[in-house]
Amino acid sequence: MPDTRLSQAVAHHQAGRLADADRLYRALLKDDPKNVDALNLRGVLALQKGDANQAVDLIGAAISLRDDVADFHNNIGEAYRARGDVDAAIEHYQRAVNLDPRSADAHNNLGVALKATGSMEAAEAHFQRAIEANPNHSRAHNNLGTAMRSGGRAEAAVQHLVRAIELDPNYADAHSNLGNVLADLDRAAQARTLYERALELNPDHGEALMNLGTLLKREGDWAASTAIYREAVSRRPDHADAQFNLGINLAEAGDLEAARAAYDAAITNAPNHVGAQANRARLLLLMGRFAEGFDQWEWRWREPATWLRTLEHPHWAGEPLAGKTLLIWGEQGVGDEIMLVSVLPEVIQAASRVIVECDARLIPIYRRSFPSAAFVARDEPPSHRLLDADIDYQCALGSLCRWLRRNAEDFAGPTPYLTADASKTAAIRARYQALGPEPKVGIAWRSKPKGAAIENILFSESKTIALESWEPILRAPGVRFVNLQYGDCANDLAAVSDRFGVEVFQDTEIDQMTSLDDFAAQIAALDLVVSGSNTTVHMAGALGREVWTMVPFVPDWRWQMARTDSLWYPNLRLFRQPAPNDWQSVTKNVAGELSHAFSKPEPVL
Repeated sequence: MPDTRLSQAVAHHQAGRLADADRLYRALLKDDPKNVDALNLRGVLALQKGDANQAVDLIGAAISLRDDVADFHNNIGEAYRARGDVDAAIEHYQRAVNLDPRSADAHNNLGVALKATGSMEAAEAHFQRAIEANPNHSRAHNNLGTAMRSGGRAEAAVQHLVRAIELDPNYADAHSNLGNVLADLDRAAQARTLYERALELNPDHGEALMNLGTLLKREGDWAASTAIYREAVSRRPDHADAQFNLGINLAEAGDLEAARAAYDAAITNAPNHVGAQANRARLLLLMGRFAEGFDQWEWRWREPATWLRTLEHPHWAGEPLAGKTLLIWGEQGVGDEIMLVSVLPEVIQAASRVIVECDARLIPIYRRSFPSAAFVARDEPPSHRLLDADIDYQCALGSLCRWLRRNAEDFAGPTPYLTADASKTAAIRARYQALGPEPKVGIAWRSKPKGAAIENILFSESKTIALESWEPILRAPGVRFVNLQYGDCANDLAAVSDRFGVEVFQDTEIDQMTSLDDFAAQIAALDLVVSGSNTTVHMAGALGREVWTMVPFVPDWRWQMARTDSLWYPNLRLFRQPAPNDWQSVTKNVAGELSHAFSKPEPVL
């Protein structure tokens, strides 16, 4: 009589009666420990129950007996991926597709694993092959759509995500992912509908909740966005990304302790959550907790956009530098590097020799300002001078603060530390005097995004005050404004000329992006600089020029939360938003101060 237990077990398994299925699989294996089908299927069942380790053992035993079954390799690939071993998963998925090139599931799963490693082009190719093998594979259409979105092909992504939903109208992930693409295309209403549908299908869909929260935030509804993130956290207390996004919103609202608690919760749930760790570091610095903040700021090295110089020299960890050579390499934007190089005089005094690798545009002003240090232009591969065996230690520029700025007292008495070219400054000042007797005030209003990532764009926008919103400042009497904004701003200048009748002088002999030394001389030739938080204020502050900086309600960590002065620069004055997004109050305040700054005193009778 034929043994029907395997078919009975499969029937139980497919019906979701896992305990009955497992009982029969075990009975089969007790009688025949080498039953490869029972080993494989019991491994699949173990994976469904969340035991990836047992799944690897069971399916691995089946493969040791039969190495030529594509489904076995595909299944153990899923088990390895669930266990976090993506490399092993890829190896077995690849074996599966080699054995059965028409296995849509194996191609799809291989694409998912490759996408997780950043191999987007290869991942897309396997999603395509999955669809070729099975045009009705809804997961492959969904995955190909998300990959295309990552590659910036939103319209093509829409087609595949729509197809995934057509094939499976109850596919919550596809609804949420299509919502993301439509949000990218500024079709916010449709995106919101899709997120809400995903939540109808799966009320605990954490990604859909977070996507809805992000959409509301982009539309300016901060309160609703925060409420959504709170709901996501309440539904999934273990969801680190939900805690992370809630922390961002709370920080932007100025509730720093609550934001820190949210980041802490995210880190508790996911200790390697890079965003939560790095944002917590910036939050601590914003709160003035410098020792803890700069220690934790080392997490920035794990952020995807962070550039890391790889050299063999030992990393400096605060050891005495007497008689030692220290190599310092810049790793931030130009504005950040100008600010962070303020610690260089202390390092020069302590060490026998200091070598600094930096943006080539900074070298002229650095050499003039720090003549006893050596400066090398950043290049790839690095200059041979960075490989010198006589170098005792290396240190990233931003990491110097970890050892030299442990508390607010370590910033005591900031002084100018950059020196502009005196002859260039005199020539520019003479040109500007020819414009008229009025005080010359340089202005900059925009923080240029470093990349297309939405978090960078939103961050830059939070520091940008549209020039047309400067009307109260630009109408201040008795002042001649000079443009210090880097990048193409002709349209902005034309708009304020048309609307307000204010001509902002554009010095065509200065290209801020090409020659920072000329830019420094231009700033040194002015009577005052007024700007949002960008490279302009860092250059002006480092030169010791009087600079007024307008900052958001919750600013960059470097400005702290309540100061009107700066720990970094001696003559910098902060003008803060009294409430989120309230630039109108700031510009009116600056305009009032500007009207008094250059006014002549009344004669004494």
